[in-house]
Amino acid sequence: MIVKNEETRLAALLPNILPFFDEFCVADTGSTDGTMEVLRHYGAKVMVAPWKDHFAWARNWSLSLVSARWAMWLDADDTISNLDDMAKLRNLLGSLPPKSGVFTKLVSYHGDVRGSDECLQMRVFPVLPGLRWTGRIHEQIFIAMQNLGCRHVTVPLTVEHHGYLDCEDVRRKYQRNRKLLQDEIADGRENTMNLFHVGQCYSGLGRKNEALHTFDRLAGIHGGNFFDFEIAARSAALASRIVLDVAGQEAFDYARKAYELNPDDDYIAVLWAERLLLSGHKDGAMAVLGPLIE
Repeated sequence: MIVKNEETRLAALLPNILPFFDEFCVADTGSTDGTMEVLRHYGAKVMVAPWKDHFAWARNWSLSLVSARWAMWLDADDTISNLDDMAKLRNLLGSLPPKSGVFTKLVSYHGDVRGSDECLQMRVFPVLPGLRWTGRIHEQIFIAMQNLGCRHVTVPLTVEHHGYLDCEDVRRKYQRNRKLLQDEIADGRENTMNLFHVGQCYSGLGRKNEALHTFDRLAGIHGGNFFDFEIAARSAALASRIVLDVAGQEAFDYARKAYELNPDDDYIAVLWAERLLLSGHKDGAMAVLGPLIE
């Protein structure tokens, strides 16, 4: 875990989840409130890590404290409501091959009209030599897992993230993230994931033309791996939302493309059904929504 001034959130989170862990390892990047006192109270292994505008660097610092065979990462503004699933996850780890990662569902709550969105995220991984996080922002462990030939499984555990509820705070995060992403790209890492997050920053900052240009470029991806297709689909979906108020047919076309790329994504399916319904295609909309209602 990486923390800074998270006294209140940690005090609410830790009593519920710590019984499922053998150790709790934290990189503190400069707290000035009572965060350190809370961490000491709960027996955390803490290292003070000066902030360097690099999330992977801080995440790896906390990883260096881990002595267990498996690690699960969390943020202070995460919650896990179903603790029975945590117990099942702990039992599962005893039967997994040593080179395995675990995907869980991530639900992120937003303070705007979106309400929430969902995705799968690798939250549990083995502690292995050479396995390190990468990326200044939106840091990833999955890439290093792939390079080591690791497999993965998905479990029915939901992590809820509450870091995007304050709209003013979110705007500051978008400004920070855009700079870090531009630094990543300047260093030669202009990949689909970074470009997608750049588009999200532009959209969140109200710079619709720049966001649409980025998403339009990504929606045209052909070939590549699973995550490239996933990003292309999500980009087309977000482009549809951006142009909705200025070009109905263009929004329809983007939504259709997103659905063609990834019909199994519930968010995209609902978006496509909405476009169909507003265009007078009621039967088509119901056909798309049918599997979600059953």
